[in-house]
Amino acid sequence: MEQSLIDTLNAYIEKQLDTQLATSQENHNPLSSLEDYIYLNHLPSFRELLFNLIDESNALDSDIFERAGIDKNNFIDLRLHPDYDVDKETVLSLSLALELSLDETESLLYTAGFSFDTTKIFDLIIQFCIEHKIYKITEVNRALALYHIDPLIVSKT
Repeated sequence: MEQSLIDTLNAYIEKQLDTQLATSQENHNPLSSLEDYIYLNHLPSFRELLFNLIDESNALDSDIFERAGIDKNNFIDLRLHPDYDVDKETVLSLSLALELSLDETESLLYTAGFSFDTTKIFDLIIQFCIEHKIYKITEVNRALALYHIDPLIVSKT
């Protein structure tokens, strides 16, 4: 290739790259990127996810809080107050009452700020029960008792 043709090619490529860079800088809006990031990564709150799961299950609220062993007033507070705090045992009881899969339970735990800890026998027993579709809290408590672990109790605070 002749040097003049190579120089022309280099100039052409440089011009194209400069044009692309200028265009991308003109169209680059940091706030737009931030909005996209938030839209793509924002997860529902624990409360939103829980009540979506209840709605999808077509179960009555009363069925869920009774199966979970949760006091009716606490459940109503959970429904009405977005900032209502729950403990891990409550989340697990609700997961069992809803007969969630392990993945669904992990998601629900995550939105409440918890996770399974595979160094804890309690968590392993709960995972085992969910994987084997053992959803009745009385049965789960029997499994916990085999290992001298306190039963799954929901605080009534």
